[in-house]
Amino acid sequence: MNTTTSLLNKRAGQIVLAHFLAFLFIVLTPLVATAQNYSGPLVITKGGTYTGNWESRDTNIPAVEITTSEPVVIINSNIRSAGRLIRFTGAVANITVRHTNGYGLTPTPWKGYKKSRNFLVADEFKNIVVENCYFEGIAGINLGGATKATEHRVKQSKSVTTKLKI
Repeated sequence: MNTTTSLLNKRAGQIVLAHFLAFLFIVLTPLVATAQNYSGPLVITKGGTYTGNWESRDTNIPAVEITTSEPVVIINSNIRSAGRLIRFTGAVANITVRHTNGYGLTPTPWKGYKKSRNFLVADEFKNIVVENCYFEGIAGINLGGATKATEHRVKQSKSVTTKLKI
């Protein structure tokens, strides 16, 4: 009788432990494994503050294209692209990027000429600030000619195979 009671108590303890571990797994799984949802390429035509996750799987299309000279702030974002991640076109750049992750994706075939996967490309700029960002699998930051009242600053950004070209 003593042996049977002891086996039943042991089995009950194992069942309780299994249920407890299953409960912990169900509760903690969403906290551990959260996938990023990315929207398609973004075109910014007005100044302001932007937060989100953007991607472009086409080498010829940047994940974020900025066409305004108004101040733009990108903060707490994730950007990934097969080509350029952030590109200024037709405007004098005035941008601040903070706490943003940039990832290079596998490039698609190039059309016309070779394009590197840069985190940020600006032909003309007035103000560029990149702080506390992480870059992976990209060629770096490429800044062209500066205009008056120029400031460019890259501070505490971590990178893997990244360079700054001014």
